[in-house]
Amino acid sequence: MFDKGFFGGLFDLNGDGQLDAMEQAFDLAAFAQVMEETKKEDDNDD
Repeated sequence: MFDKGFFGGLFDLNGDGQLDAMEQAFDLAAFAQVMEETKKEDDNDD
């Protein structure tokens, strides 16, 4: 996986410049939440 994640290092909690497994999980969960909310908004546009 890429070093900065989906949010450009926002979840690099220990500041080492890379995302460890826990930080990657937070990053991925946040990305999934954003995608879910976007899908709900798109579905409501109909």
